[in-house]
Amino acid sequence: AVIDPSSKTDIHPGLLHGDEFMLVFEGPLDPMSTREVLEVLDSRNIHALFLMPGISAQHFPDLVRLMTSQGNSVGSQGTELMDFATLDMNDAEQKISDGRQSVSEAGEAPSAFFALPWGRSRRAAATLVHSEGLKIVHGDLHLQDWKIYDATDLVRAATDLIHHRDKGILVMHSGLHQTAI
Repeated sequence: AVIDPSSKTDIHPGLLHGDEFMLVFEGPLDPMSTREVLEVLDSRNIHALFLMPGISAQHFPDLVRLMTSQGNSVGSQGTELMDFATLDMNDAEQKISDGRQSVSEAGEAPSAFFALPWGRSRRAAATLVHSEGLKIVHGDLHLQDWKIYDATDLVRAATDLIHHRDKGILVMHSGLHQTAI
């Protein structure tokens, strides 16, 4: 699925049409596993949305540039993975802004997307994200690939997740070896 970054709404499965799935990778980048994920996506002409902590973008700007050069979209999860539901709003605002800036600078492209780590939020945190002009991505098919270490079992779990759905936003993690496999 192709999502227009200028959309006025958050990104959620309701924006997709039947038989459309959006592939989202969240979390920290890993120089080996993330590169392998990018190679597989590129070899199959598949594009995804990568949402990462700003600190990952700072450490691996070459990976973020590779993502955007291959036609993938990028966004942030703040400066680092943290629970925005428990943060002071001034701290949250700074971490949202700094994360966006780090990802935008590394990817050499504006970042329009944001994911609240672990999907947790207070209404105030979501309001801060929107005040930055960012769209919150709401995945509905969470693979939980950090719990499944065998690549064959991971493929089976992903297939089971989407088998009975006609559309959805599949969330995985590019920094995990089993996901790369």
